Amino acid sequence: MTRPAPGDYIIYNRVLSCSGQKLAITYCNKGGPVTVTPLTQLREQIWTIKNYSDGKTQHIIPKKDDNLEVGWGKTGAVVIPPGNYVWTIRDGDDGYTIQDGARTKNWGVEKAVANTKVCISVDRGSPYQRWVLQKVKTSGDY
Repeated sequence: MTRPAPGDYIIYNRVLSCSGQKLAITYCNKGGPVTVTPLTQLREQIWTIKNYSDGKTQHIIPKKDDNLEVGWGKTGAVVIPPGNYVWTIRDGDDGYTIQDGARTKNWGVEKAVANTKVCISVDRGSPYQRWVLQKVKTSGDY
């Protein structure tokens, strides 16, 4: 299992919506939950992945507001001010997993439905807990 190279990505769930749409992780607002919405490639769906100094984990930062990062909130993944929130992102045969630094909980969605919050829970091996990372241009013309 390998981690992604630092850079800008669109991250979408392995499970398509009922209407066949790819559901991308989307930034809503500071302090708010991370959700999945139909893939449009808007700036709110672009995430910068940066390596953390431990060489194992990575930060996930919204391109829309690079003064924030994804952390762990009461209801799941939230976008908050930086605080060394790090994630273990690894590629596997069935897609990427995004886990906490200790690799005990995974990002996922309960259903492949637009505007669903990204939750953090024990890995059940579910495709709802697997992601596709699509590298995007970094030229700023989003």
